[in-house]
Amino acid sequence: MKKVSTAALALAVIAPLTQLPMAASAATVRAAPSDDSGLSDVNTKRLRKNVTVGGILSHERVFQRIANKNEGTRASGTAGFDQSARYVQRRLENAGYRVRRQEFTFPFFRDLSDPALEQLTPDPQPYETATFTYSGSGEVEGALVPTNDVQVPPPAEPGSTSGCEPGDFEPASAEPEIALIQRGTCTFEQKAANAEAAGYDAVIIFNEGQEGRTDLIAGTLGRPFDVPVLGLSHAAAPTGPLRLLGC
Repeated sequence: MKKVSTAALALAVIAPLTQLPMAASAATVRAAPSDDSGLSDVNTKRLRKNVTVGGILSHERVFQRIANKNEGTRASGTAGFDQSARYVQRRLENAGYRVRRQEFTFPFFRDLSDPALEQLTPDPQPYETATFTYSGSGEVEGALVPTNDVQVPPPAEPGSTSGCEPGDFEPASAEPEIALIQRGTCTFEQKAANAEAAGYDAVIIFNEGQEGRTDLIAGTLGRPFDVPVLGLSHAAAPTGPLRLLGC
């Protein structure tokens, strides 16, 4: 088993700016008393009579106009969402409902720019890279340190455990360092969590290397991370100082 040497490896990483978490709000409604209801709690005939295709489409057109004015989105955390929520609240209040808006937070991730990775020495060259969902943001420059079980060439069958155990990582030094991890049997979240716990300031995960597992990889970490986490193809496993820019 050949292991990647840790000698003379350094890189700089700037992860794409991301936004997380975001605040959202939901409207909870309670029907105002009606003097002329005359209906039992389970009789929905009056409601169903007033819900028409034309009425539904009229609201959908309003939502589409709101999206058109806000870069095509009404996602939580955007101006389009706020305007949509105000529209719903206003219509409910006009219909006689008392509306209370309840705020909550949830993990939200969005790339604000694309990453760009380049090797500085010995042979300057760019690398194609990708950002894992829920990656952290920031610029990191320091030594590149592979796990102690990276396998190059890879095993015949997928099964690398690189980064799956805390003991796969040398404890990071006081200087900024970036962990290099091979794709394998455990989740990306577990790999990144072990690297972060070992004190690394950024994480690069490259593909394992078997047929069908050589291309550029990216995926989800399952939860927000503080450190940048980036993906590479198997062939692009770094061998010299790197810099990630343009994000």
